[in-house]
Amino acid sequence: MKRIESIIPKGWLPSSCWEEFSRYGGGGGNQIAVRIGHINPEDRADPKLITAGVLSSSPNKTVYATGSRTLKGSMSKFFEAMSKMAGMGMIRGWTPARVQKLRKETNEVNPEKYDYNAVISITQLPDKKTAQQALENIANLPTKGFMDSPVPGMDNTTFKDVLENPMVKAQLTNKQIQEIKKVSQEAKAQAKESRKTGIGYQKGKFQGYNAIYIQGPDGKGFCQGIRIKNYLVNSNLLAILETLVSGNTVCDSLTKFKTKTYTEKYRGETYTQKEIIPVKSTYAKEGYLHKEEVEKILRTIFTNIEKP
Repeated sequence: MKRIESIIPKGWLPSSCWEEFSRYGGGGGNQIAVRIGHINPEDRADPKLITAGVLSSSPNKTVYATGSRTLKGSMSKFFEAMSKMAGMGMIRGWTPARVQKLRKETNEVNPEKYDYNAVISITQLPDKKTAQQALENIANLPTKGFMDSPVPGMDNTTFKDVLENPMVKAQLTNKQIQEIKKVSQEAKAQAKESRKTGIGYQKGKFQGYNAIYIQGPDGKGFCQGIRIKNYLVNSNLLAILETLVSGNTVCDSLTKFKTKTYTEKYRGETYTQKEIIPVKSTYAKEGYLHKEEVEKILRTIFTNIEKP
């Protein structure tokens, strides 16, 4: 069998705008999960283009900026501003030390240098049939409950069938049986609530692969997982792909600008105003999250799975 690490090797990301910051599993096992983050391009923005308003002023000369229209803002600059305001006593109950503690705790979960985090999980199953059942259980577990969902790799056999088998029950303690009953009841309750919300699941295709979509009451569906050969792939990248815009989408530059100069004479004096205006750019050039780069990441994974 292919070692699962070969699907997502070290340094595998095809875009310099993304970084892998943790991984779990692998090591000869049948599952691996990696967390990747998209680097926030607004952290490297020219300060002159982020702050709209007067940049400098003297009796005869004023320099001001219209400011780039940014998308998300910078968490780094947010914490820096918050710390400064806390130090000035402008935020009641907060001190710079408390802000830094919050910053540290936030970074441990969601590093501030990223404006989007994604998890990619890949599971290797014994064969295509088992993998397909595991895919379909993405829909079965929330709607049917744990006990009534088919066991991957076992034809027409539910988890309830297995656990009620006398040979299996003989191997279980009373405590284990009670715990299973508890889990089953909780799963049934969750399935009932799921049906009430109008959320449904349906089979479909994602770029030609078998897929499961979750569908809300508004009819909009998002991909929850796909099967490629005997591999199950889950990632929030699958779900967001159709919501992303093209890298050709026009936006304000974060680093490049042009200057317009206006002069006026009044009572023998010359007054000058300089306006700093961001030039037009695109999502791809500025390093914003966009559709084509996510497609490239997913295609890299799909291609590595398909390799012999």
